[in-house]
Amino acid sequence: YEIYQCDWSSDVCSSDLVNCVAELCKTNDELGPQLEKGILDSVARIETLLGWGVANGELDAGVDVHAQALTLQNLFIGLSVLSKVVRDEHDLWQVARTTLQGLDLLAET
Repeated sequence: YEIYQCDWSSDVCSSDLVNCVAELCKTNDELGPQLEKGILDSVARIETLLGWGVANGELDAGVDVHAQALTLQNLFIGLSVLSKVVRDEHDLWQVARTTLQGLDLLAET
């Protein structure tokens, strides 16, 4: 894949970069399967952890563990990308906090 000359501060170019990496999962026979496996393995580990939370009564038994695991994986990927340009830890924590509260996974005291 070639990444064309671009003003990387623009939303279009930064989203193009993320899309290029994501497209590797479908188009690059060598790297694609490795990227896909890495992400799916991560989702499976998150599902396991959430399942333990359900089993221990820390999470609602009716929670959709798979959906929450996918959402958390999306949060991690998004934070990884966002942290390249947003370096304020408070701002990044606000992003994480909002998602975790929306999933009912964060109870602040």
